[in-house]
Amino acid sequence: MRVPSYTVRTLVFSPDGEMRLERPAETYATSSEARMVCNEVIAAHRAGAIRSLV
Repeated sequence: MRVPSYTVRTLVFSPDGEMRLERPAETYATSSEARMVCNEVIAAHRAGAIRSLV
């Protein structure tokens, strides 16, 4: 199954399911920002955009 490349606020997904942050992780200074990124990763995984979470 091919997943289109798309951006979810702070995350970028490639068609092969690779994920990267739009900016370095060190720049997510607050716990609320870090929580937002984690929630987006989980939501994207559930939507099938990420093949596996390690």
